[in-house]
Amino acid sequence: MSDNLQTRFIKGVIILTGATGGIGKGMVRIYAGFNSKRLVLPARNKEKGNALLEYIKSSNGHTNNVNKFINEVGELHILINNADK
Repeated sequence: MSDNLQTRFIKGVIILTGATGGIGKGMVRIYAGFNSKRLVLPARNKEKGNALLEYIKSSNGHTNNVNKFINEVGELHILINNADK
């Protein structure tokens, strides 16, 4: 991974949907290792979100930047990704 891309992961805010299973769960292990400014992992189910936190901790990932979203917001049912250039 290039230094510029790695710096963007570390200094940036990452929103990763689908993190409670499948490919997303594998990706969260990688992204949690970067200890980014904020890693937002929206979940439709709070229990699955909390289980994901435990999974990250057991994989030696950083959860200090993840807890706040799950504990304060809880579940997310609709995400509209309407980004442009």
